[in-house]
Amino acid sequence: MNSKRLLSPNKDVYYFTGLICHAIRPVRVHRQDDIKPLFNSSSPAIEFASCDGKRLFSEALQSGTMEGFFRLISYFQTQSEPAYCGLASLSVVLNALAIDPGRKWKGPWRWFDESMLDCCEPLEKVKAEGITFGKVACLAHCAGAKVEAYRANESNFEDFRKHVIKCTTSEDCHVIASYHRRPFQQTGTGHFSPIGGYHAGKDMALILDVARFKYPPHWVPLSLLWDAINTVDDATGLLRGYIMLISRLPMAPSLLYTLSCRDDNWVKVAKYLREDVPKLLRSETVNSVQALFSLLFRTLPASAADFIKWVVEVRRQEEGVSSLSPEERERLNLKDEVLCQVRGTRLFKLAKELLSDPAFGSLEERRRRRRKKKKKNYKQSKLFTKLHTSQYFFPLLPFFPHLSKRTWEETKSSNTFSTTTLTWCAGLMVSLKI
Repeated sequence: MNSKRLLSPNKDVYYFTGLICHAIRPVRVHRQDDIKPLFNSSSPAIEFASCDGKRLFSEALQSGTMEGFFRLISYFQTQSEPAYCGLASLSVVLNALAIDPGRKWKGPWRWFDESMLDCCEPLEKVKAEGITFGKVACLAHCAGAKVEAYRANESNFEDFRKHVIKCTTSEDCHVIASYHRRPFQQTGTGHFSPIGGYHAGKDMALILDVARFKYPPHWVPLSLLWDAINTVDDATGLLRGYIMLISRLPMAPSLLYTLSCRDDNWVKVAKYLREDVPKLLRSETVNSVQALFSLLFRTLPASAADFIKWVVEVRRQEEGVSSLSPEERERLNLKDEVLCQVRGTRLFKLAKELLSDPAFGSLEERRRRRRKKKKKNYKQSKLFTKLHTSQYFFPLLPFFPHLSKRTWEETKSSNTFSTTTLTWCAGLMVSLKI
């Protein structure tokens, strides 16, 4: 074996140094004086890594208002696209809450990534236009988090402070703020980022900016953050707000809800089905399927009318729209498959028979008379009439496939009674081709 070295140690150094210099492009070396600070002296923001930023962090840590910071920073990520701030913020918080996405990201790992948050808006559209406050709240709910969303006109500064303190003193609650950058003298317009901490003495919040290519984490006065939140989003004409994500839902969201939550009214309809319906069933005498329908139609929220006006995805597919992305088409196929399975249940057949019952006509007449007499909410009445007269009304009862396996009394008393009513709502939308 020839052990003779081809190059001497000194020549080795020169040789590899030459290779490196040849491989990399020339880079201008900046002096410290040439570097422009991200936050100038007039900016209200304090950089997290500055001396003042470190001091604020240390003091807030001692006071116990940085409890959520460590989980957030453990899963923190930079948005992969200029318009992905909402998706990146949500991905960070969902992973920090250890919520199971229910599917694999890559390999064997179940992990939230921006590319997986597409159930409320196509990713291509988000990439081009960004995402609205309502759609981010919808995405959070679809992903399995317990969500409390507040637009600026639905809250006030004092409540905002209370919510920030509540979440920064807990590991199971995080706030995502939707705000305008202008009050902070930053470039850009609307933005989303999670709040990583709070300093009670200075009344300042730590923004973990997901656009780290523009701004690192920074402290801002909480009152100024509220002013930035209390601005109008030009895309919707509505005020921005903040979203509290609290742990995870005790019940997994319905599959069909996850597949179709593109209308902001989903949140109100879901609340009605999950929370209001069980209370109504405990307070009213419901001893038959017909009585159940009567109760549901009399108590439908006004937002349900606007929601059902949404042209459902399945109908778009049936009409032969060819401009769908592969991801959208796959989602629609899965939704259609689930609805076909629902139509095969015994309960679905019962609904079809029930629609021929004259009682539905008399019920509609009673509702019409009551509307004229008491001037009830017009949207609800119009919705009921539409439901009754539609020839596509027969899929109305796919909302409890498990009823065929339980007695009526057992199902009525079950805590999960309203869980699959979301399936009913999706089936209803499919049946009403408005």
